[in-house]
Amino acid sequence: MLGFCPRDGNGRTAAAAAEAAAAAAAAAATAAVNLTGKVGDDVTLHLGHRLLKPGDMLVWSYGPETGKENVPFNIDIENQSGRIRKDQFEVDLTTGALTIKNLSAKDSAVYHGQIINGNGTKRIFNLMVK
Repeated sequence: MLGFCPRDGNGRTAAAAAEAAAAAAAAAATAAVNLTGKVGDDVTLHLGHRLLKPGDMLVWSYGPETGKENVPFNIDIENQSGRIRKDQFEVDLTTGALTIKNLSAKDSAVYHGQIINGNGTKRIFNLMVK
């Protein structure tokens, strides 16, 4: 007797279709978001709707080429809450969002935000300030 494997509209088995969907979702999650800011304004880079919890690591980096040349924040979310400021950067320790205050042309760069834990979140932003 031959077994029957259900297939989707592209001829893939359900398992192959689920694997392809998971790969597409992972690629979309790390695809760069293009943003344009205006000199003098503030911009906030959001990592998603997930809340940080003790044990999470939050890393923000930026630079003109890869976005990893400068690491202003590498934070262990243990007993911290509120916001942390460094120069014109401010990090929300509840959501991991990075706000860049008083934009200038030198803030045009690639920004990487990452939450390191069992699930992990990574977002890349291309910011152009005009």
